[in-house]
Amino acid sequence: MSMPTLVLAGLLAAAAARSGAAQSAREGTPARVGWANHYQPSISYEGITRADRARAMAHMAEIERILYRIPELAQPTEFVVRKQSHGGSRPHEVSNGTAAYSFFLWFFGRYGPTRQQVASEGCKCITVTINSWRGSHKTDEHGKPIFFEGDPGEAIPGATVVYSDKPSDKRELSVTVIFTRDGVFPWEPVSREAYLRAQIHEVEGRNGEKVAGLRRALEKTAYEQWMEGAAQRKQDRVDLAVRLRSIKSAEEIAKHVAAMEATDREVTEGLKARDAEDRKRNQEDLARPTYGDQIRARIEAMSPEERQRPAMVEQNGELLPLDAPNGSRVLSPKLDFWRVRRSPVEIHSITVSINASTGDARSRAAVIEALHLAYRNLDWAAFKRLVDAAP
Repeated sequence: MSMPTLVLAGLLAAAAARSGAAQSAREGTPARVGWANHYQPSISYEGITRADRARAMAHMAEIERILYRIPELAQPTEFVVRKQSHGGSRPHEVSNGTAAYSFFLWFFGRYGPTRQQVASEGCKCITVTINSWRGSHKTDEHGKPIFFEGDPGEAIPGATVVYSDKPSDKRELSVTVIFTRDGVFPWEPVSREAYLRAQIHEVEGRNGEKVAGLRRALEKTAYEQWMEGAAQRKQDRVDLAVRLRSIKSAEEIAKHVAAMEATDREVTEGLKARDAEDRKRNQEDLARPTYGDQIRARIEAMSPEERQRPAMVEQNGELLPLDAPNGSRVLSPKLDFWRVRRSPVEIHSITVSINASTGDARSRAAVIEALHLAYRNLDWAAFKRLVDAAP
């Protein structure tokens, strides 16, 4: 590691410490605040520099300070909170893409007569991820991720978009708040044609390899495939008899092999009896249009304008008609938004996810109440300032 790089890393760490101390002094709180580690910090990617790791950890420290301002999280009585910093994956679909890394808060219930015992298992109820371009439900025919947009949530000033799951229990909360540099929406709609072609890619594979494999399998009946393995099964019985000599008598081995041969004959006779029926069914399947063929026909039936309209889908991924009143948009990342400008760990987006639907049963109510308070009282503008700051 070169001396300039080491100096830069030290300066970054010192700057982060000074920033935290100054912020704490303004708010009348101790300079060193935060939670104990649940796991040791682990932020890495191929070729990461010490300076980049220092930058990433400085970002994690600032996120921790924002969350620690919520008293119900900072000084809980019914549960214990621990932290984790982890990640560093870079999207292989983007040339020189930004690294995604997360700050997690784990919640562990207290129990026992004095409430001093802490549950061994906890839940990750708050996740703050830098540069999360969202997991993909599928990929298109070119390998680009596509996903279904979530349900809209209550707007938060400064947030680019808010998503909220519909809870089954009114006490529960599942919300995702996304902040992006300059408020840019970092995804773009996928057209109806592109989405249908992605489905073809999914069922047929690259260059139709899945369909080709299925057709090869249907060219032979189950009986023909079984008989192709007859010689190997016979050899397997011979080999087994040799291995059994050290633990069984010759008579026992003979009975065991005879039973295997009887089973082989029984299976052979059954498959042979159904061979003609299987052959007919295979031929019918080979003649029937594949699911990919059906989708191609569906595309052909569309007008050029309809093909280019944004795809809207049901929860199961089925493409909805153009006039459907409800549905989820299909989105794909804007690749240029996620490309590195200066450093792989620079902030392009911050995604805050709060899930108040899980938790240790003994402290579940307290955890849910604290998470609701965190959602209502978080300094959301602080996340916006962090994402808009110079990288």
